[in-house]
Parts: sequence; structure tokens; C-alpha cells
Amino acid sequence: MNIADFEQQVRGAQNRLDNILQAASRNSAQSDSFDLSLEGLTEELHVSLEELYVALEELNTQNEELKISQKALVAERKRYQNLFELAPDGYLVTDLNGMIREANWAAATMLGIPQEFLVGKPLINYVIDADRRRFRNKLSELLSLRRLTDWEIQMQPRKREPFPVAIAISTIRNSAGEITDMRWIIRDISQLKQAEAAIRDQLAAEKQLSELKSRIIQTISHEFRTPLTVVRTSIEILEHYSDQLDEAKKENYFHRMKAAIQYTTRLFEGVLILDEVESNRLEMQPSPVQLEQFCQELIDEVQLTSAIAHTIHFAHEGEQRPASFDRTLLKQVFGNLLSNAVNYSSDSSNIYVKLTHEETQVIFQIQDEGVGISAEELPHLFEPFYKIGNGKNSSGAGLGLAIAKRIVDLHGGTITLHSEVGIGTTVTVTLPLSNPTDEP
Repeated sequence: MNIADFEQQVRGAQNRLDNILQAASRNSAQSDSFDLSLEGLTEELHVSLEELYVALEELNTQNEELKISQKALVAERKRYQNLFELAPDGYLVTDLNGMIREANWAAATMLGIPQEFLVGKPLINYVIDADRRRFRNKLSELLSLRRLTDWEIQMQPRKREPFPVAIAISTIRNSAGEITDMRWIIRDISQLKQAEAAIRDQLAAEKQLSELKSRIIQTISHEFRTPLTVVRTSIEILEHYSDQLDEAKKENYFHRMKAAIQYTTRLFEGVLILDEVESNRLEMQPSPVQLEQFCQELIDEVQLTSAIAHTIHFAHEGEQRPASFDRTLLKQVFGNLLSNAVNYSSDSSNIYVKLTHEETQVIFQIQDEGVGISAEELPHLFEPFYKIGNGKNSSGAGLGLAIAKRIVDLHGGTITLHSEVGIGTTVTVTLPLSNPTDEP
């Protein structure tokens, strides 16, 4: 029973009571008939009062149910408010124009502004300039949608760097089905993006490493074939025709075998070193190195194994200081650089090697009078397996400069190359000096 029905019953009872009073006043002189009439009216009044009591009980029952419903509603609203405030994601309620009406603690923290100052502010104020046009377009789209998810934009908090967020938006409608507000869920996805970037980098590195290993296999199968063929052919000739060869020819075949073995050994070591560097498994083992003696020994070795005579001039400047390097790796660097200088120089040309000691670093410089390198090739020289195409012996694996660059980087140094076609090439390596007693 509602209030209107109860009021109608009260008015009906009031009318009956008025009728009884009027009848009582008219028939006060006629006691017998009045008694009969009064008895009927009294009965009718009792019926009306009984109906009123029933209606009152129904109304009280409804009032109790209403109180229970109100308590449940208050509890549910409190629960919603707690969820709203304590949610780990940012929760906002805005009008249709994106004006903030409510904001939870997480949203305020995310945007770097107290909750009370967020209310009444346009949400677009906290979107980076580049995303604002898209933001406005999304707002207009929401008028025809009930929910929008998986929308990513960059937000600009106060006094902080922009960060990526994922947004889900739902509309709030009144009883007539009209959109009145919008509910926003904003999640900071910075860590997710960083994880995705790390995974992409790792996949790219693994792909690069896989490609490198594939090229290594191709290089081994191709580049090892020539020196092995030289060794095999020389052995067969010496084995079957040794008695027909003079000492000079025998020496020549031995020299060819030695050069082929030297080339194969250096190539194999280079491939292993490059693989270890690319996969971050290379560990340096520095030890004291007498650099002048080291350079002279390396020059003697290159001259001994070279089939064509070149004049290598060695000079050193400055006071020699204690130096600690990985000798094996250092030999890879300067062995490759000297071999390049020999390989890309004309017969009997000059090669200049200069060692300069400074207070905190040492500088190696190798200069040749070779054919030089074109400007188009210079940017690719330190790429693995890139071969310079204008040398008299272009069968190399294209690893020398790539290995040299990576080893120099591991030592904390720099390597630069200057070249002009028809004039020659100068390679300069600068390495910081370290105390030979330092730990690896």
C-alpha cells in the first residue's frame, strides 16, 4: 500500500465519522430510531477503523522494508566507495565533455595532483599534446558506444615524464537510457611496455646471433676450403715429387703451407672470438704487456708469413709505461690490421707502424700506401663478414675490422679509419692504460 491509498482510506473514515455526527444531531430527540441508526453507524465506523489498522500495519511493514533497503543501499554504496578509493588502477567519473567529477586516490597519485584539485578539471589537461586530438575523437565516439576498451595513450602528470596508459571507458545512463556520465579506468602500463621492449630486443639479439652463426658456418665452409686445398696440394707434391724438386721449390711449398695454416688458425680464432663477443661470453684476461716488444714480434711474424715483401717501418714515441691488456685479443686486433695493410698494398710498398705512449693512454697507428677504400664502403667496414672489394686478395672472410672494433670496445678504447682511394689507409687505435696488477 502506498501513501495515497492510505490517505484515501483515512478520508473515507473521516467521512463516515462526519455522517455519524450529523445523524446523531438530527435524531437526538428520537431515541429509539437514533439507537438503531447509531448502532449501524457504529458498526460501520468499526469496519472503517479496522481497515485503517490493516492499512497502517501494511504501511509499517513497508516502512520496515524500506529501512532495510536503505541500509543495504548505504552498505553497497560504502562498498563501492571503498572499491573506488582502494583500487590499484585510476578510477575517474567525468561528464560527457570529460570534466572530472570524481577521482580515486590511485588516479590522483598517477597524475600527481590531490583528489580535491582534480575534481572540476578537464581530463584532457593530463593528456600529452600529440594525443589530444585522438582523445577528443574518442569522446565523441562514446556517444554511440556503451564501452570502450584497449585504448592506449600517453598521459602527462604534473612535474613528471609522460607515461603510457591503457584506458577502459563505460557510459553511465539514467532511467530513461540517456548517457549522463562516463566511468574511466586508467592503468599505468610503463612496466609492461618496458618488458615488451626488452623481449623485442632479446628476440632481435637472438635473431642477429642466429644469423651470425649461419654466416659463420658459411664462412668456415668457404674460407677454410682454399688454405686446406693449398696444404693438401703441397703435401701431395712433396710426397710424390720431392726427389724432383730443388730446395728452393721445397721451401716455397713449405712456406705456402705455413701461410695457409697461419691464415686458417687466425680465421678460426677470429670466428670464435666474434661469436663469444656477440653472445657476451668473452672474458678478457689482462696481463702485463711490453708493447714495443709486442709490436716488433707481430711485425716479424707478418713479414715471415707474407708471400710478398713489404717494408714495414716501426717507430715509437713517449716514455713506456706499465700496460695491461689481453695479449691474445690484442694480437687479433693488430694482426688483422697489419694483414689488411699488407693485403691491400701494392707490391714492395711501405707500411708504417707507430706506437705512441701518453700519460693515460697508448696510441697505435698503422698506415699503408695501398689502393685505399671508397667512401661508399667506409660506413660498412666494421660490419662482420663485410669484404672490401678492391684488394688484390679479396678472399678474406671480412672479419678483421669487425673483430678489431669489438675487442677495442671491450678494452674501453676507440678505433678510427681514414682512407683515400689511390693514396692509402690509416687506422688509429687508442687504448686506455691500466695497471697490470688490476683484476681482470
